[in-house]
Amino acid sequence: MMRLSDRLIQLACDPERWEELVGDLTELGQRRAARIGATRAKLRQGWDILSVCVRQSRFRDADLRRVVIALAAGTLLAALLPDPGATSASFVVNAKDPAGEFTLEIEDGRLVSAMIDGTHVSHDRLKQHGDRLTIVGGDGDRDLSIELQGREIRWEARAPH
Repeated sequence: MMRLSDRLIQLACDPERWEELVGDLTELGQRRAARIGATRAKLRQGWDILSVCVRQSRFRDADLRRVVIALAAGTLLAALLPDPGATSASFVVNAKDPAGEFTLEIEDGRLVSAMIDGTHVSHDRLKQHGDRLTIVGGDGDRDLSIELQGREIRWEARAPH
């Protein structure tokens, strides 16, 4: 089934280019979600759709352009509304290995805070690239590297202190 935004782009833009535009926007959205999180990426996707529909509009008549802008703005507003079937994108992972316990707070696929042995880790020590999380110095003098897999994590167990 075609999404509302895809249908809008098909209506508003050159019929020979709409598939290309939808594909580009989808790819951009996926890369953005990995980088900035799903919620922010969804908001930016709405702005991108609005921009494409206005800038690439095949309609030259001012009244038709206004209709396209109104439809695109409606699509943007729909993108901002929470998905009623979606579950909360925030969760906490509590983990333990031979070196002790650590806790990660994840929001929209982004690491927002961490604790190691009950001590908060400063934000400047938290690094993320896609699904790869790194706590700088999280394993004594070495970095703790973690792979995020949905609501689960994988990491190489730290040696006991």
